[in-house]
Amino acid sequence: MKKLLLILLPRVSMSSPADELFGSLHNLRGYTPAPERTRVIQNMPPTTNQQGLGICYAHSTATVINYHNCQIMNLDCTILPAKDLASSPDIA
Repeated sequence: MKKLLLILLPRVSMSSPADELFGSLHNLRGYTPAPERTRVIQNMPPTTNQQGLGICYAHSTATVINYHNCQIMNLDCTILPAKDLASSPDIA
């Protein structure tokens, strides 16, 4: 039985689903989307930094809220001061 296991074990794949996912993502390193499949969103608010805090949901939510507020009020979101934008800590 021990000999049989030693023969079969090297043939058994030991890859996990994570290995397969990250292996396929690694192959995308040089990927560039075709221009007709690329969409650029204008008038986006400035990016924020979560400073290592676990509140990524608040940063993404604040960005979406700020973007839609700027669209509704016809404002240029790229130049608004921080005091006029939704705050990530407030949303958190």
